[in-house]
Amino acid sequence: MQKTECFVSHVPPRVHPHIRYTKEQNICLLSQANQETKSTSEGAGNKRNGPPPKSKRRSVNPKKNNPLQHRSADENRQLNSEIVKSENAAEVLQLIASTKGALTGLAGGGKLNSINFSTSIHRIAKYLAFAWQNPEGNDRSKILSDPRFALLICGAAEALGGADVKDALDRPFRFVSRELSNIAWAIAKLKIAPPKSVIPVDATENKREVLNEKSKEVRAMVYAAARERTSDNKVKNMSWIPALSELCGHIMDSISHRTTLLDPTKFQLQEFSNILWATATAKRSDEAVVSFIVSSLVKGVEGNRNQGLRPQEWSNSIWALATSGVVGPERTLFPFVADLMDENPDFPNEFKPQELANTAWGVATILSKRAGQTNGPECDAALRIFRHVARQLISRDGEGFNSQETSNTIWSFATVGFGLQAGKTTLDSRNEYTFLVSNDAEGDCTLMKDAVQVAIKNAKLNAHRFKSQELNNFAWALARLEQKDYEVLEIIGKQLAHPNRQVSPQDIGTTLWAFATLDYKSDEIYRNIVRRADKNRARRCKPQELSNVLWALATTDVIPEYRDAFDTLLVENARPSQSQAESDPITRLIAVASQELMNRPGDFKEQEIKDILWSLSRLGVRHPTLFKSVAEHLVGDENSPEITGRGVEGFSSQGMGNLAWSYARQAQLGAEVMQRRARAITIYPVSGRLAHYTVSFIDVGESLLQKLFYAIAEADLKVHDNLSALTPQDLANTAWAFAILGMKHERFLSEVVKQMEKRLQLFVQGKKRGTYFNGQELANSLWALASLNFVRPALMDSIESYFLTVVGGAGGVSVASIARYHNRQELANIAWSCAVFGAYPRRLIAALYLGLLGTGENTDPNYVQEVYKDAGIQSSAVMSIVYLQTVLDLEVPNHSLSLPPGFPDKFGTIKTSIARSPSSILENDTFELELISSKSQLAVGAILDSIGFDHVQEHVIDMATLATEYGVSMPPDSSKEVLSVDMAQVETKIGIEFDGPGHFITKIDNGPHAMHRDPSMTPTGINSDYFFDWSDDHQEPNGSTVVKSRILRRLGWNVVKIPFWDWYAFEGDEKQQADYCRSKLEPFL
Repeated sequence: MQKTECFVSHVPPRVHPHIRYTKEQNICLLSQANQETKSTSEGAGNKRNGPPPKSKRRSVNPKKNNPLQHRSADENRQLNSEIVKSENAAEVLQLIASTKGALTGLAGGGKLNSINFSTSIHRIAKYLAFAWQNPEGNDRSKILSDPRFALLICGAAEALGGADVKDALDRPFRFVSRELSNIAWAIAKLKIAPPKSVIPVDATENKREVLNEKSKEVRAMVYAAARERTSDNKVKNMSWIPALSELCGHIMDSISHRTTLLDPTKFQLQEFSNILWATATAKRSDEAVVSFIVSSLVKGVEGNRNQGLRPQEWSNSIWALATSGVVGPERTLFPFVADLMDENPDFPNEFKPQELANTAWGVATILSKRAGQTNGPECDAALRIFRHVARQLISRDGEGFNSQETSNTIWSFATVGFGLQAGKTTLDSRNEYTFLVSNDAEGDCTLMKDAVQVAIKNAKLNAHRFKSQELNNFAWALARLEQKDYEVLEIIGKQLAHPNRQVSPQDIGTTLWAFATLDYKSDEIYRNIVRRADKNRARRCKPQELSNVLWALATTDVIPEYRDAFDTLLVENARPSQSQAESDPITRLIAVASQELMNRPGDFKEQEIKDILWSLSRLGVRHPTLFKSVAEHLVGDENSPEITGRGVEGFSSQGMGNLAWSYARQAQLGAEVMQRRARAITIYPVSGRLAHYTVSFIDVGESLLQKLFYAIAEADLKVHDNLSALTPQDLANTAWAFAILGMKHERFLSEVVKQMEKRLQLFVQGKKRGTYFNGQELANSLWALASLNFVRPALMDSIESYFLTVVGGAGGVSVASIARYHNRQELANIAWSCAVFGAYPRRLIAALYLGLLGTGENTDPNYVQEVYKDAGIQSSAVMSIVYLQTVLDLEVPNHSLSLPPGFPDKFGTIKTSIARSPSSILENDTFELELISSKSQLAVGAILDSIGFDHVQEHVIDMATLATEYGVSMPPDSSKEVLSVDMAQVETKIGIEFDGPGHFITKIDNGPHAMHRDPSMTPTGINSDYFFDWSDDHQEPNGSTVVKSRILRRLGWNVVKIPFWDWYAFEGDEKQQADYCRSKLEPFL
């Protein structure tokens, strides 16, 4: 026998360790079983005593010789009446068992007809469904495991199977529509049939043989158990229950098949509806049968629509169709129901709240399988149905709608975007939601909002009555419909945070996602809800639930108490202990989510992976072990180019951008840790771009990081149609990440430029969908290109037209109009990019000076500061302005711009030193000139001394020098440091620049090239260095280094470049070093 899972799921293992029956019951069952072996052993499947003896046919009174005598029609009616009058399920079983042969005879042994089978099974199911009202005699576990119930089901199966048996009137069994629907309803209500995922549906004629064979099997098991019981009045096993469960599934399939054979005009509306409901509830729907029933439902009422005005049947049918998962019949069903509602104004009024909610839920569930905007006759009908449901909710003011009905109704609206207006919702661009296209968008929007307000009022008054799932559905619906009501969100949050309320991981994840989406912030409520996810519960979370919670925490800035808990850059005793980390619910959740992702990355979808990584980086949590593990999962082993891993092609364009951003942000956070906890880290502390490189290479691995970013670039080019699928934010995030980590992929950057030019031009032409770059996106994209020294001067012409179109307006360009779209840091980034590009569109440059300094309008620092509502210009922005002014004066003759008097001191809080380069502009680091000579630089200086080259270390050129000696238009009284030459012979203007790793970027067009790294090159102890095994084959100067050298040359300096790999190659050989320095200096001496 095939092993079958038991789907009598509501019979817990503890129930019936043994079954005790009265002596009368015991004797009754055994005597009937014994009689069965004598007279109908073949039908019972009992082979112990062999086949029944052959006998000659004699023309005699059958009642005299047949122990299983047939009953009269009156007797059957009387039995049926007694079944109906019984007070509980136990009485029904006792009544059938007391009818001799009814249970042990095949198909009721001639004692039961189809009505008796239907009524008895239906009554049992009905009594058990309402056992809470009358528990006596309606113990579900006892009834479903009672052998008499199993034999009753066997009899019904044999009657349906037509195994050469007849009913009580000696006629072949003919089950009519009502009897079929009652039995199907009962089996579904009893929840005893297995779903089709376990036993496939077979709604064909083959079921006759299957029913008879399976019935034999169940009977044999029951009789064996009955015989074993007689010795000690205990049942030693109930082995028939799995087989009984399977038999019930076959009965459901047989009923489905018979339904298609009967005349549909003989069915009542309710009977069709019940069968549809039953097969869906039991998860045994057959596509052909469902289509037949829906078609028959509609045809049966079309001639007389007044006959079809019964809300429950249509509500149940739509609910059942949705539950069945069958696609197609909605094209007939939805328009018909919508027409009934439209043509009969009183018809919607007759719907009970549950029927309205179920109808809306069913429609939404069916249409939710269609991602994106959807239309068609069935979608138009769905809109009409939703309008009726919304009007009913509003007109009744929510009265009569319980918590489930309230929650399901607005969940349904949200699932299909009812009332949302295309192009005016933010969620549709980020998620593959269904979106019904409305022919009355404004009207539907008003209707939706009014209905949601009624639901919100109901929720505020009765939140304590809502189940946790209903609360999370309600919150999700509000987020999807973009309806903010912080009062109801606070109520929901407090309910879910209550320690006595049962919550699931889904409740926590979905609710917090909704809160964050609606921008509801309450650190206390978020923490209390997350606290409900203890360690064990958190480990049972699905990947989506974990990622949703972390995304919500990151979006609302709920910061973990122990951000350094996972940072292996810190020595172990500098990190919090495990007990400390677990005491904070946020840190604990991060630990669980990270561990689950590392343990089973294949279970996580791409969106869930990027959400977790993005969340950690957004929260300021470094987790090198996690990030390396994910990189290996995505692109394979660090030192094996042939191992590619899962790949990144499954990430959306947004996901790709967020993935890249997350890794870059981890590098930034590592640089911050180096500054914040310099004495507690495992390597020698460095800063700026060098810190980004060092940290990311130690965290993830240099070649592994190259593999990952090469894969991201290639996927964006191939999968996302040469970046055309990327939004402006995606373009900016991805390009920015490449720049932070110094990864230059020429083809990727070329497409970035093409996409920017194309979209900016389209925007200027008035085509604004998908072409608008906000201030940060525009500045970040330009900064990334400039940092990677991917110079395309023509791009600045498109930037100029776009910038002036955006900030122009009816009143022209002003400080105020610019401030509406950009902050001053963004303007400074654009200014610095112009300097690197060597491109200076006149109107753009004038607008930048106007926005940054008020030039041309009002250069009073207080005035400009008041317009921007900021604290002044940051030091990094100051240096961007100085660089731009310098290159303008040196490269653009006859321009009229200059820095105003009092700059920079009066324009903001200025730090004492300025950055060597603006490479850190976008990372919130200061743009400081660190006058610290590296060990290698000092070694070069010593060799220069030895060969007689007089020089000074760190020669500084300040603003005053630029103004007085070089004629740059800036205040001559400022000692602000601008440029530093590593080693300078000032009199001859020969400058020697020792360029360490932070001055370079890595070319990855052909994939990673840092494979098979010598382990000795990786730092292993405190104050050790990372060894950069670089060369000019794969590295080139970054934008900061190039523009600095260009400025120095414009100022008349001869610049000698010493890349670090040249110097390291000498391995301390002073002779070779001296010869190298002479050769470098020879052209200038």
